Amino acid sequence: NRLCPRLAVAPDRKPARNPIGASIEERWALLERLLNPDATDPRTALAGVLVLLFGIRVIKLRELRVTDIIEQHGKVSTLLGPDPLELPGDIGRLALAARDRRDAPRLLSDESEALWLFPGRRHGTPLSRDGLTNRLNALGIHVRPTRTGALVSLVQELPVPVIARLTGLSIAAATGWSEAVAASHARYTGLLALP
Repeated sequence: NRLCPRLAVAPDRKPARNPIGASIEERWALLERLLNPDATDPRTALAGVLVLLFGIRVIKLRELRVTDIIEQHGKVSTLLGPDPLELPGDIGRLALAARDRRDAPRLLSDESEALWLFPGRRHGTPLSRDGLTNRLNALGIHVRPTRTGALVSLVQELPVPVIARLTGLSIAAATGWSEAVAASHARYTGLLALP
């Protein structure tokens, strides 16, 4: 009816990434606990390790298949992105133990035929995101701060394309994390005073 002027609505912006997460010391203490062979279910321990070290999203972890754990020439790797991520020593052994132990509480179903590393209650489906998150929380791994701490460490050590190819993180997301960490360091007053 042209009685009203055009309404302009600003686009919904995503909140900026906050590069403050679990400290390195906290993550190392959790990692040490998870690598204890008697500590917990190896599948949940592996999920925790992958969040602690590589910042892998729970939704990505729950979609891991048994065939994504690869053992070749005495080395163990996992496929999280296009390139296999080699898992050193104890972590590789944990991945193999997780691959070999894939039980799920189901009636009248053979759990060994499941394709998923984290099988769900219904045959042929993976464990839910909330189910895996609850398992990690029970171990003291709070996913968001732990994942943030891991990604901050990764972007400080590796180039963005390498992170994306090994972890399955998109280039845009890896770049966003890199920029968030760089912006955080740019605001650090201790660095501003240096000549």
